[in-house]
Amino acid sequence: MSPSEPPRESQTPWSRYAGMGFEFAAAIGAFMLMGWWVDRHWGIEGRKGLLIGTLIGVIGGTYNFIREAVGALRESERQGRKKRP
Repeated sequence: MSPSEPPRESQTPWSRYAGMGFEFAAAIGAFMLMGWWVDRHWGIEGRKGLLIGTLIGVIGGTYNFIREAVGALRESERQGRKKRP
């Protein structure tokens, strides 16, 4: 977390979930572009770099999405416990 980024507790739930989706899409897009660049730079036939880059992006994006979702679940459980009498 960077110093300019607000703490997770002060974010609204919808903005956190939207950020999770954006990070997932960005991971896939970034690795797809890197794979495409590898294909063009080295002249690889059959778009193997693009496919491998997409696969790495999906795996990495899914891992990050699950990690963030578990963190959001734990945070909501903590907040629920605080509100109980």
